Amino acid sequence: MKDIKMCHQEHQDIDIKVNDSIRKRSTRNIARVALMGVVILVCSFIRIPVGPVPITLQTFGVLLAGLLLDPAEAFFSVLLHLVMKIVLGGWVVVISPSFGFILAFVVVAPLLSFLTVRTQGKLWPMMIHILLASVLIYAGGLFYMMGILRLYTGEAQSFSHVFTYAVLIFIPGDIAKAALACLIGYRLYPRFSDASAAQRNSEQQRD
Repeated sequence: MKDIKMCHQEHQDIDIKVNDSIRKRSTRNIARVALMGVVILVCSFIRIPVGPVPITLQTFGVLLAGLLLDPAEAFFSVLLHLVMKIVLGGWVVVISPSFGFILAFVVVAPLLSFLTVRTQGKLWPMMIHILLASVLIYAGGLFYMMGILRLYTGEAQSFSHVFTYAVLIFIPGDIAKAALACLIGYRLYPRFSDASAAQRNSEQQRD
C-alpha cells in the first residue's frame, strides 16, 4: 500500500513538473511571437524616402522572424502581424494590390526558419535562403497584384508592367534590407538557438 502511495506521489510530481515546463515554454513562445509580430508591424510603418518609391522595413522584420524564431513561432508572429494589419486598416487591406506580399510572408517566414534551423544558422546557406525567401515573396505579391488589378480594371495586366512597378523598383531597397537582416540574424541566431536548447535541456533534466 505504501509503495502504491509513493508511486502515485511520484506520478503527481512528474505531472506537476511537466505542466510547469509546458507552461514556461508556452509563455516564452507567446512572448517571442507577440514581440516579433509587433516588430514587423512597426517596421511596416517606417518609411525611408529613398528614390521615387519610399522603402518600408516590413520585409526586414519578416526575414528577421524567419532567421531568429522557430518555424511555429515565425508563422504565428507573421500571422499576428497580418491580423493586426486587418484590424487597423480594415478589410480594405485584403483587397489592396499589395496584400499578396503580406500573404506570402505567412508562408515564407516559417520556411526560412525551417531552412535556417536545418543549416544551423551558417552564413552562406543563410544568404541563399534569404534570396529564395525574397523570390517567393516577389512571386506571391506579383501574381496577387495581377489578379486584383484585373478584378479592378476588367483587363489582364501586362506582366512586365506589373513587374516593373511592383518588384523592379523595390529591388535595390530589398537587397539592403536582406543584407541587414542577414547580418543581424547571423549575429543573433546563436543566442536564440542556445536559449531554446538550454530550455529543452532543462526540461529533459526535470523529466
